[in-house]
Parts: sequence; structure tokens; C-alpha cells
Amino acid sequence: MAAPFKVKPTHKAVKSYYAALATYADQSVEHEGALRSAFQIGT
Repeated sequence: MAAPFKVKPTHKAVKSYYAALATYADQSVEHEGALRSAFQIGT
């Protein structure tokens, strides 16, 4: 069995995810469905 992949908080994908969440917070997004695009790959 392969060793688990460890992602550091400084990884580009993690930084992009948190940047997207901050953008939603700035726009007063109030429901989970609006966060769907933050989880899309390749955005």
C-alpha cells in the first residue's frame, strides 16, 4: 500500500482554496451550495 500523500498548508491548491473562501466571505455568501465552485478542479 502506498504511503498517504501529505499536503502542506503552503501548497498552491490549499492557498487557492482559502483565497476562494475569502472571496466568498467578502461577498457575504451564506450557504454551502455557493461554495461548490471552490471545490472544482482546475479553477
